[in-house]
Amino acid sequence: MDLGGTFTLDHSTYHALIRCLCRSIQRHGFRRICVVNGHGGNIHALHVIAAELKQELDLRILVCTYWTLPDVAKSFAEILEKQSNVRPRGEAETSMLLHLKPDLVDQDALQQADGPAELKMMGPGAYRWNSFKSMSPNGVIGFPSAASAEKGAKLLTAHPRDSSDC
Repeated sequence: MDLGGTFTLDHSTYHALIRCLCRSIQRHGFRRICVVNGHGGNIHALHVIAAELKQELDLRILVCTYWTLPDVAKSFAEILEKQSNVRPRGEAETSMLLHLKPDLVDQDALQQADGPAELKMMGPGAYRWNSFKSMSPNGVIGFPSAASAEKGAKLLTAHPRDSSDC
């Protein structure tokens, strides 16, 4: 990622890391693995590695992205005011950080930090790769100015009603 302070693994390294973790888990006797993703940029890569690991290790492997699970997505949409769900450094992520570690959030900068409302790389049936910085010079998608610690506390307790969702 082309933003200062971000660390990125290339896909082959990320695949190798997930593969090693799953092999290790399998050696301990587990046959079913649920990988809960927390980063939008990993969604496509995890789908590929899950398919490969199913064939390679004969595991039942499930990949889910927490904010896209139906119950969680519904809760998030009810809690958030300016965004319907998680976007990089937007209302949801900033709210959770304000709840967990408020000292890490610069309140003065927060009011000036809003970015574009959505990622411009996605649309119905299409996906276009762009550098993140070209879509948002400050790395924000959405409205961190709408964030609050109270929203963060509610977001962090949102979970699927039933673990079979994941």
